[in-house]
Parts: sequence; structure tokens; C-alpha cells
Amino acid sequence: GSEMCIRDRQEYYQPLVDHGYDDVAYLRSMSERHADEMAKAISMKRGHLLRFNSLIRRGGGDGAG
Repeated sequence: GSEMCIRDRQEYYQPLVDHGYDDVAYLRSMSERHADEMAKAISMKRGHLLRFNSLIRRGGGDGAG
């Protein structure tokens, strides 16, 4: 459930920042294509990307950091 999503988000927080994906508003506005490119850049698993997209679009990404 939500605990898994939170853990996944924390797992990817530093790689996201390291690759320049540190703006939550931008993450929320990304197209699926850009999200796929981001996931490849940080070696995010596909299932984690799907959960990440669901979480970030629901507004659950503000607390990362």
C-alpha cells in the first residue's frame, strides 16, 4: 500500500536530485514519455515508476526532503 510507495520514493530521492529532478511541480507536470526517460536515467524499476506517477499526481510528493 502507501508504505511501499513512500519507501520507493525515499529510495529514489537522491538519484532524482542527482539527475536534476528536484522540482515537484515539474515532476507532476511531466508527460509519460519524460517520466519514462527519467526512470531510465535513475534506473527506476517499471513498477516503481507506475507507483511513483500515481503518488506524485495525487499530490503526495511534497514531503520529499
